[in-house]
Amino acid sequence: MGGFVIFPELEIGALATNNVFRSNLRQGDAAGDVRANVRAVTNWPVHALEFRALGAASFYAGHPSEDDRAYALDARGRLDISSRSNIEGLISHQREKDVRSALNFPVAAAERGDLEVDRAAITFNHRFNRLAFQLRGAIRDFDFAPVPSIGGEVINNDARDFTEREAAFRTTWDFGRGLGVFVETALADRDYHTPPADGSLRSSVGEAYRAGVSFSPLGSSVRGEISAGWGRQRPDVADLPQLDGLLIDANLAWRASALTSFL
Repeated sequence: MGGFVIFPELEIGALATNNVFRSNLRQGDAAGDVRANVRAVTNWPVHALEFRALGAASFYAGHPSEDDRAYALDARGRLDISSRSNIEGLISHQREKDVRSALNFPVAAAERGDLEVDRAAITFNHRFNRLAFQLRGAIRDFDFAPVPSIGGEVINNDARDFTEREAAFRTTWDFGRGLGVFVETALADRDYHTPPADGSLRSSVGEAYRAGVSFSPLGSSVRGEISAGWGRQRPDVADLPQLDGLLIDANLAWRASALTSFL
């Protein structure tokens, strides 16, 4: 298709839970789950583009109020400046249902509302032989829709809306044979638009420092990363406590075949 390869995918599954409302008063239920995904990827020798559309729906047997409806659209690309440098970009929009177990989920809500997330990200990569640098930035906007309350009023959810900005710089040294070590510095800020009922705006700024190891001992079929560091998040309002502590991250991906992956 004119330099694009199309990858359609359909998943049909089922789930069972003993706490469908995620509350202290447990109620069980079962649901069917359907997910559809289609990707269009270029097969160009240099540069790359990818477009993706995803839709998902679940159908609970006894509690249709907990049915999920979600979709996501995104476009990403890579501009190859040279054999050692490239720029990657991403824009996306997704819509999904709010999560009852979220810490700031309104207790008086009669139903789950919609959550829309818009994201844009850009990354610059450059390599000097074994030394590689990565500079990346991203912005995400979270918009929670109004929902009716149990008493018949409307909860506008404005105090939950926020914009998050992130910037990070990573330096990696490649030892060969799929082994590398890295250090990373990241900055982030959360900008809330409306204060909650207590009047203290939840906006904050944060920082994180990590060092770790990346590995791919079997080439592209097995990849992983382990890191540890320290992070801090400081609220703009002095009345709110500062959060800081140890950060530990780990991930592993195994591509068993062209059609099977484990994460």
